Amino acid sequence: MAKDFIMNANKTDDGKQINWLKLKWLRVEKSDYESFLVKEELDDDLAFIRIPIKGVTGSRKSRRKAAVPEPQDTLDRVAMVPEPRAIYSSTLPISKAKLADLRKMAATGAILDSYKGFYEGLKERESSEPEDNNEGN
Repeated sequence: MAKDFIMNANKTDDGKQINWLKLKWLRVEKSDYESFLVKEELDDDLAFIRIPIKGVTGSRKSRRKAAVPEPQDTLDRVAMVPEPRAIYSSTLPISKAKLADLRKMAATGAILDSYKGFYEGLKERESSEPEDNNEGN
């Protein structure tokens, strides 16, 4: 599906070849969702170079225009993005040691006050539940 929307963006609007290893600034603007802007230097005075990301797709021999319907407005573009779905119906419990560490961090101010409610709502795992091998990461 991505190849229907994005082409191999290695040339600018005027056909200049882009060396991705030399790029130092990448910029995306809401008003132009069909391209992004790049600079090879971090100089504010230099103009951005526009790289289109929609358009020609396919093999080198049979380049053709992508058959993707153009969205009419922002709502059409939003409708193209699938709605995320919840994986869990409630918060998963965590180990006693991890919960104690998080509560200590909240008490010392390492966790911002605006996030404390989330951490206070965490539940401790029952001792009979198996340990998660990835929990320490």
